[in-house]
Amino acid sequence: MDRYYITPNYSSHSTLGTQFGYQNLIYTYSKILTTYNNTKTLPTNIKVFSWNYITNYKGSFTITQTIEAAKWVQTYIETNHKLPNTVTITGTNLQGNPITTTLTMPTFLNLLTTITQKSTTKTPHPQP
Repeated sequence: MDRYYITPNYSSHSTLGTQFGYQNLIYTYSKILTTYNNTKTLPTNIKVFSWNYITNYKGSFTITQTIEAAKWVQTYIETNHKLPNTVTITGTNLQGNPITTTLTMPTFLNLLTTITQKSTTKTPHPQP
């Protein structure tokens, strides 16, 4: 931030890459201060996500949750003879809390292919 209180679009002085976005700086420092408030110590490490990942995050879904949504889609197709526009699925948000979210069919296809690939490696929470 400069002396006129205008923020830059990114930080160019970061070990996280050549440009660390302004929004992500706020988010990351907010996580640090929340941890400090809860534990009275600064965290020794903090998980950093790309801003694109944060803003487009739909949730983390178990194989079981994805299968339940896939069963619903299959029933819908067999009943209505067309694809639904969206599918509702229960998962976990970035804070680890349960969420119910609606996915577009392209996003759901991405999740289905990810689940199919990761089911052989037993990854518990694939993300679309």
